[in-house]
Amino acid sequence: MTRILTIIALLFATPAWADEEASRKEMLQMADEFAKCAAIFKVMAISSSSSGKGFSAEQDKQLAIGAEVAAWFLAGSMGRKHAPERAASIIETEFTSWMALFENNPQAMANSYESRYKACMANLPMQEAIINMAREKTYDE
Repeated sequence: MTRILTIIALLFATPAWADEEASRKEMLQMADEFAKCAAIFKVMAISSSSSGKGFSAEQDKQLAIGAEVAAWFLAGSMGRKHAPERAASIIETEFTSWMALFENNPQAMANSYESRYKACMANLPMQEAIINMAREKTYDE
């Protein structure tokens, strides 16, 4: 009887572990998405600046910094080694890709960019929550 209970416990425990690993992978993927949003906001900051919209450019720059911090903190909290370096690499790659697309095909860039920008804006409440967690961890320890 004990053996049957042990097997049943293992069967039920395995999905929990798998779910935990799946959740970790999902959080790491979300961290990468925040890094991609940092690049999106960086592109918007340059666009705003070149249009003479200094305050909008500054706001977009701050959004980019916030997205990068969210990427670092989230990935670091999930145990990713070298989280800041990975986030920086993703940001630079995405930023360069967007700017190259803009140089070569502005219309294609505009068509693709708008939906990504809106998705990043929709993530701002989550970004803010992660930044607040990072602040609490930093200032309360």
